[in-house]
Amino acid sequence: MSILLISVLILSFTPFLEVAFAQQTGKIDVSVQGYDGSSTMTASLLDATAHYLENKTVNTASFSFTGVVLNQPHTIVLTYKDIPYTTQVNATQDPQQQVNIRVFERATSDENIMISFHHVAISKGDNSINVTEYIEYVNVGDKVQNGTELKVSMPAGFKNFRSSHSCCMTKADFGFFFTIPEPVFPNGTQVLDLKYEISPDSDQYELSKREYYDTGFAVVTVLAGNDFSAVPGSNRTLFSEGPVEIQGQTYDAYSAASVYAGEGFAISLTGYKSAAGINIVWVGTGILFALIAGAVVYGFRGNKVSVEKLESEAEALNTVMAELEKDYKEGKISEVDYLKLKLKYKSRLEKVESRLQEVAKVKASAKPKAKGKGKAKEKAETEETVEEDAAKDEQD
Repeated sequence: MSILLISVLILSFTPFLEVAFAQQTGKIDVSVQGYDGSSTMTASLLDATAHYLENKTVNTASFSFTGVVLNQPHTIVLTYKDIPYTTQVNATQDPQQQVNIRVFERATSDENIMISFHHVAISKGDNSINVTEYIEYVNVGDKVQNGTELKVSMPAGFKNFRSSHSCCMTKADFGFFFTIPEPVFPNGTQVLDLKYEISPDSDQYELSKREYYDTGFAVVTVLAGNDFSAVPGSNRTLFSEGPVEIQGQTYDAYSAASVYAGEGFAISLTGYKSAAGINIVWVGTGILFALIAGAVVYGFRGNKVSVEKLESEAEALNTVMAELEKDYKEGKISEVDYLKLKLKYKSRLEKVESRLQEVAKVKASAKPKAKGKGKAKEKAETEETVEEDAAKDEQD
């Protein structure tokens, strides 16, 4: 092929090559709705790879980006009163695009916050109550909430607090102030998660929550089983929904609709302590300590011993021994320690059961009460007999 022919072909295809490789440019017209007419805004144009193409400062509700390659997507980030508004711009073949961005004034309080859904999940811990909360806040106003402090009530004595927003929590006498980490626009939501434990001293505890915002729907679920449950009739402001299945587990559910700000709900729980108030604690070397509320494992001291106390200790000892067997089978305790503890608790249990039998014999063989002798005196004499036997046992 001659050089002349090649030159003719190149000249012939040049217009087509220019059209094929030309990039179409145009402009993006931006209209800002809600602009106050005086505040300074900044606007940035980014390409599809998030690279900044242009930054500008504007003081008007309308402005444009020019010389833009429109056959690829773009992003506009407009900052108004320190709040960024991000808008995606679709790719187009048209030489001009119109984009509308809605901005909002900033809220100065939390008065237009409400809770759409509040879930309190309760389960039994190790002689404690485990609580998990999920709170969904909603901005029902016409202004953006940014850095607003929301009030969160917490029950007395809570511990081991965790939250994915713990960085934004400030402790207060009622619980916490939760600072919203990101702007929440009108109709937008903000979720808060809480986890904590409560270790009451008593065998019954009322978990009470106060709502600082109108709440659309609240639900409390109590994981059923192991004698852990809500006290019947204690569900204040809550309506019992009965048992429900959640991910294969059974919960007792309670709900409340339309809880007004300043009100709240409460429920009393029981069964979170081990039988007879036992606290099983493994310490360092694997030695088991049994601390029994209202009873002394290693001997009765001081006050007169009632039948109830004897029965309570017997129940506690049986529970400790059952736990001991379980932990030995699972390899949590050595054989030597297992045998030592088993003999110690077995010996004590035999003595307690022996005392219970003696009390039963005393009651069975009690002579008919003489004239003028009341039940109180008869009971005192029975307890005196038990106390004398207990003192003898302590000497043994």
